[in-house]
Amino acid sequence: MKRIAHCLAISLSPVLLAGFAFAAGAPISEPWPSPITWKPDPRAVDSGLYIKPRAEAKKATVAFTVTEPSGVARPNWPVRGGLPLFRGELSDPSKIRLLDAAGKELPVQACITAYWPEKTAKFLCIDFLDSFKPGEEKTYTLEYGSEVSNKAPAMKTAEAAGAVTVETGAATFEFKAGAAFLTVKTAKPAATFGPLAGQCLVAKKNDGADPAAHELVIDSIEKTECGAVQTTVHLLGHYGTQKTVRDKLYNNQPSLTKDAWRYPVSMWFRIPAGGTQAYLEFTYGYNADEYSEYVTSYGFSVPTGQAQGVLKFGGDGGASAEAPLGSRLNQWAHDHWTLNGKDGAELKIGKRVAGWAAVEGGGTRVLAAMRECFQNWPVAFRGDEGGALVVEIMGEKPGRALDLVWMETFTTNRDAQKLHDSHNMENGPALSRHYTNSVSWGRAPGLRKIHELLLDFGAPASRNANDTCTAFQKDLLPWPGKQRFKETCALGHIGVWGDERYKDVETYFSVLYDCLPLVHETNGLYGWVDWGDLPLLLPPKDGKFGNGLVGAEGWSNGERALAPYFWHYAAGAGRRFLDNGRAYVHHTIGLDVEHEGGDYLFGNYHRHDQVHWREQNPETSRQSGYRGWHAYHWLTGDPEIKRLALNTGIDADAYQKNMAIRPATRPAKVKMGVQMSSLHYLAYCCWVTSGDDRYARANHAVCKVTLEAARQDKMLYFTPCDVGDDGEPINYDLSGCKPGGAQVGYFYTYGGDDLLLEWASLTGDPAAVDAILALGKYHEDPKIRVSCSRVCSPEALYVGLALLDPKNPQLVEMVKARDPATPHITRGKFTTDGTYKSAEDWHKYGVWLYGKNAMSIVGANGLEFLHSILCYELMEAAGGKVSLPKE
Repeated sequence: MKRIAHCLAISLSPVLLAGFAFAAGAPISEPWPSPITWKPDPRAVDSGLYIKPRAEAKKATVAFTVTEPSGVARPNWPVRGGLPLFRGELSDPSKIRLLDAAGKELPVQACITAYWPEKTAKFLCIDFLDSFKPGEEKTYTLEYGSEVSNKAPAMKTAEAAGAVTVETGAATFEFKAGAAFLTVKTAKPAATFGPLAGQCLVAKKNDGADPAAHELVIDSIEKTECGAVQTTVHLLGHYGTQKTVRDKLYNNQPSLTKDAWRYPVSMWFRIPAGGTQAYLEFTYGYNADEYSEYVTSYGFSVPTGQAQGVLKFGGDGGASAEAPLGSRLNQWAHDHWTLNGKDGAELKIGKRVAGWAAVEGGGTRVLAAMRECFQNWPVAFRGDEGGALVVEIMGEKPGRALDLVWMETFTTNRDAQKLHDSHNMENGPALSRHYTNSVSWGRAPGLRKIHELLLDFGAPASRNANDTCTAFQKDLLPWPGKQRFKETCALGHIGVWGDERYKDVETYFSVLYDCLPLVHETNGLYGWVDWGDLPLLLPPKDGKFGNGLVGAEGWSNGERALAPYFWHYAAGAGRRFLDNGRAYVHHTIGLDVEHEGGDYLFGNYHRHDQVHWREQNPETSRQSGYRGWHAYHWLTGDPEIKRLALNTGIDADAYQKNMAIRPATRPAKVKMGVQMSSLHYLAYCCWVTSGDDRYARANHAVCKVTLEAARQDKMLYFTPCDVGDDGEPINYDLSGCKPGGAQVGYFYTYGGDDLLLEWASLTGDPAAVDAILALGKYHEDPKIRVSCSRVCSPEALYVGLALLDPKNPQLVEMVKARDPATPHITRGKFTTDGTYKSAEDWHKYGVWLYGKNAMSIVGANGLEFLHSILCYELMEAAGGKVSLPKE
């Protein structure tokens, strides 16, 4: 089946794709043939393991609610989010119609953010506008199908070489390549703002003295979404003219950063119809030398033409304050801001800015708001003397620059290394000293930092500035209900929360997943710290969590710990877990100041991978948050997360040694192994997100080799395997593999059984069905069940077994042996609303976050337990009696 192209689908810039033979998600002139060459196995079909495609919908509906979460009025505010659809229902995202509770039709547009194998929508991301009272909940119905029409005209846009113009009806946004990249013209009042320009300041020392200025230059502009509700424009560019030129890397590998821009920039402007606002997702890249190039500030300026205006901003508690032009507002710590005049004199101080600033004058206002402003310190807003509003997305205090952990010299004697503290941590360099080697020293390429901003060019009377900023902190999201997620299987075969027997477990994980913002808050973490490397913690004291490693800050496996936030949300635990997950996604992609070095252009998914595992182990994606990144995109349509997740994904040069499935690779090359399971599941995620069958070309072979290893009682451990164009495994050898079974080690922990379950459910592949049954035989042995510790999690395997053989008496023992998913879980009866007075207040609930693998493993079990719930349901439906174990 040919890929279905549509004007509303997100595509990727040709400039971005340079260097990739076939970048994920890009238009494919010759689509890869479907790897599914068999009829679904009757065992999978009859059991319900195989998700049967439905006939194309003629006129289907899905009801959903939208709740205003911030307690402020939202006039004509955007709603955007993904709705799960049944397999086979919809291939054309334009065949939709939206009705409110009174039956009134509202303009709507959509794009597909995840695909079923037939290239129908697995997740349909919709956009519409509506007005909300504080805390109001509204109900809507989306109609979709071949007989549904949407006649709302698309927004007026124009494209030319290096330029895009978007008209909203109230304003015109004119984008063009170069240094002056955006001009905004409003109708009421008639005014012109801009052109916008950007600057990055980089010093040679970490005191930030005498920084060099690097101008922001936009190279490419592309309209990626366009409909009746919003238009999205993607800009790619860079600060300065310098490139990264490192010829050789580890083991004399060619440099993957050579000729890459030193400070690359990606910007997505989403512009709603009818208004004067633009939503901006801004990504800054750092491919420089962390030992001699210190970022003091980067951002952009918006000329307002109001040299006689004033700078207004939100201070503590959101109270509006005013300052003369020339003033600079600087949130330079998590709990301290300073307002300085043009002469540097301190005018005001406070704890936390409200996250917005504006230049007002002559009946006009240009407002900029930042999401999670104080959490992303250092940030600064300025009103320069000429009237421009300057947003320093990363704006350090005077006398200081971004200080990555760095050392003066390298020596093989780690204790003799001279390291300097980064100003976010107490003892962070000690940990970095442990990982530092002659390869990683002096390297930081591939790092990214993502910020979300709102720009408003409306008149001062049009919107309350603080309410606008407050509303911007949390998006309006469509919620279709947990049963919709379960019934569509859009997130796979899972159970959902609701049974009172599991209420305490739901609360347990809810408390655990509240930890990320709490740790950030109580320990005052620097805004550039990577949440993917969640600090390795000890129980709290004096309101803060203790440091649980000699180096003060430890690590967490992002692949394991991030994804459960979105499944927990979909299972009905509440939207705060989507909000927490969103921040976690952005920070796992963001800068990591805990580990030195980094060789890869896009960070090889996660800088931790490059450093922690470089010396002895092959690079894998095991420390990455990729499953969560993809799921977040499915649920929200975040375009930058899609761009980075796909283009730093399975096609990245860093992965070709272990997973080479580019079109030119014949035969495809795949490594099997306990940790390689993460790469296999990564390819699966890219397949679902892009709809490109090439990413699934090795899945059948993976299932077959896994099956053969199980039958031969062999342990898969870094076993090379080639894959022919017919999808069959070739040129592999299990004779040298140790006995013990395919499941030994981290096979389950890194998604080996998840891939088997998902692949079987989407394709009915007999090899996957046989592999599930063969691996299940191992777990009938009590010794194997005992060996499945909290680190090794086979719940996805158990779901497959529960579907195929729900009456198997051994299955009950298998699931119960793992329930309640980790020995740490207490079955106390408690409730929480997600607010805590201190770290000790959170700690009293008795959840476990402490020690090396706490969040990465215990947190991951929140998803595993949703598999357990489904196992219980299937076994009970088959007539079995299953009870939770007692303490």
